[in-house]
Amino acid sequence: MRKLIAAAGVAALLAGCTTTTGVVDLGDGAYMLGTHGGVGWSGSSVKADLIKEAQDRCAKEGKKFRLLSDQSVDASMSVYASAEIKFRCD
Repeated sequence: MRKLIAAAGVAALLAGCTTTTGVVDLGDGAYMLGTHGGVGWSGSSVKADLIKEAQDRCAKEGKKFRLLSDQSVDASMSVYASAEIKFRCD
């Protein structure tokens, strides 16, 4: 029982961990933003967070967000949920 409780605690801690690339300038007005989240997160949820961050960036520039491409991967036993988007601020 203690092992189960410890495993649940570790999973809960990992669920809060994310690493993001920050906004990367790809040139020609295009940007990329990527991240991976904790265990148990869906790739769609991670991607939605990236889109919100990109929208905020464009809004600060007084421009509108335009998604160019996206990809996401759901978490599994050995893989964190992850996502990447490419976008422009028009």
